[in-house]
Amino acid sequence: ERRTIRMRLPVVVAKFLSPVTLQDAAFAAKWESSAHQGSAVTVQSNEKWCNEQTLKALMTNGLHMGVVEGRASGALAAAATLAGVGGGEVLVELSLADAAAKRFSLAVRASDPTLRDGMEDLVSVILQSTRK
Repeated sequence: ERRTIRMRLPVVVAKFLSPVTLQDAAFAAKWESSAHQGSAVTVQSNEKWCNEQTLKALMTNGLHMGVVEGRASGALAAAATLAGVGGGEVLVELSLADAAAKRFSLAVRASDPTLRDGMEDLVSVILQSTRK
């Protein structure tokens, strides 16, 4: 069956994500076994994103990801699945590497390299935005 979907551009990967609720140990296991791991990148940000509650709201409301509560490492972690044929899984780990300089360490792992790269780009752009 053919369907037509009208969406405003740009369409970002987050529009197709569904949050996944994981405990710290389950997240860590998925993190270690992810097929496409990539390296952590440093992202220069601004004061807005240095608040933990604001970051959690970004992950849950903006990116449609489930936040992993009670992480031993202190880093913010989130997980989601990609809707559609074949699905996919994406995991994000974000930590404030240098609070004074407002620099984050961002690592993204996923079941697909395109999904990993797209999510890394999206989170990086958001963290660098100066929009209130």
